[in-house]
Amino acid sequence: MTITNLPNGWTEKVLALKYRSTNEQNIQFVQLIDQAEGNCNLDVCCLLLSLFVDGDDDGVLESVSSVLASAEPTDYISALMAELPRLVDDNVTDWAEVMVGQAIDEHLNLVKSISLKQPDNVKSALKSIISDSDFKDFYPNSSEIEKLL
Repeated sequence: MTITNLPNGWTEKVLALKYRSTNEQNIQFVQLIDQAEGNCNLDVCCLLLSLFVDGDDDGVLESVSSVLASAEPTDYISALMAELPRLVDDNVTDWAEVMVGQAIDEHLNLVKSISLKQPDNVKSALKSIISDSDFKDFYPNSSEIEKLL
């Protein structure tokens, strides 16, 4: 992973704060994440998505989600698909559902195109999310993706 569009040491500082335990660390983390706004290429998207973990985050991951929204949709959705098996395996399904659902709502054709090219483990993780009846009710276009998989 090559991240050249952010300050030297940015990646290391962000990763060092992945598991935060104090309010001060949360503030530092959000300040670092905000530096990626408008600088979200595929590598930055992959790194930011790797920060989603199970557990209470004091609302800090909202800032990560907001910065991801500044990425090119192709970069974001490609990174999301790559990270989806881990998100499902690590029980970060609430975030995975929201991110997949928003991607489907905002970029259905792009999600279709990218998901078709994914390996079986990604397709399986995607199916586990979109096949849920509550998910289908909230994101009705997900049935179009499910038919393709």
